Amino acid sequence: MAGLQPAWLLHSRPYREQSVIASYLVAGSGRIDMVVNGVRQRKNSRAALLQPFSRVLLSWKGHQELKKLVAIEPDLFSPGSGPLTLNGRALFCGFYINEVVLRALLPGQSAGGIISLYERTIRQLANAEKAEENKEPYLRGFELDLLSQLGYAPTLDYDVTGDPLQPDTLYHFQPEQGFYSIQALTDQRDKSYDYPAEVLLAMSRRDFSNPGYYRWFKRFTRQALVPVLGHRPLSSRSLFMRQKPH
Repeated sequence: MAGLQPAWLLHSRPYREQSVIASYLVAGSGRIDMVVNGVRQRKNSRAALLQPFSRVLLSWKGHQELKKLVAIEPDLFSPGSGPLTLNGRALFCGFYINEVVLRALLPGQSAGGIISLYERTIRQLANAEKAEENKEPYLRGFELDLLSQLGYAPTLDYDVTGDPLQPDTLYHFQPEQGFYSIQALTDQRDKSYDYPAEVLLAMSRRDFSNPGYYRWFKRFTRQALVPVLGHRPLSSRSLFMRQKPH
């Protein structure tokens, strides 16, 4: 790979005695997994650059799925460059977003607009923590936009027949299909997939201002993400076990 590319670290894990395998979200290339040799040695200059929520410039080589890092340096000149400080709940949210993106993309898979979405959301979380804002709107917006980028987002303001959702009506969500009016269904359905039209229409507008809808928003995005992430629990969710649910 010629030239340095902007990238964000999603995850790293030990590899052999002194190296790591790092998964990056790379502009123009998607998810790239690469070996970073010798980084676990004492006083290795690259170790400080293997931090989440800090955009770097890097290059790699290799024709296999697992690449080899060639060069890495901090991105000092792009607008808003430099490491972002995530603390408290924002940090947990950041780890959650990293794991979702890591699970959603296969090594070598193109990311399209996901890197812009990722960077915007991480910056929103950092700013929200400083202002002590609620993180819920940023997480739900990220999840819905990620589904759109991956082609899994249902149309939130129309049912499967193409009719607009009607106020004061309950709809049943069928992942990878869309919404059915419950009037056309039997009582044997899984009612945890039922949603009021008002909740769905709010999500279609990306309007997350009603705290009374938060539980609906969260439940819906989890259900909608299953075809992308699978049923295996996300490790990052354990960080919220002693916190108010995100």
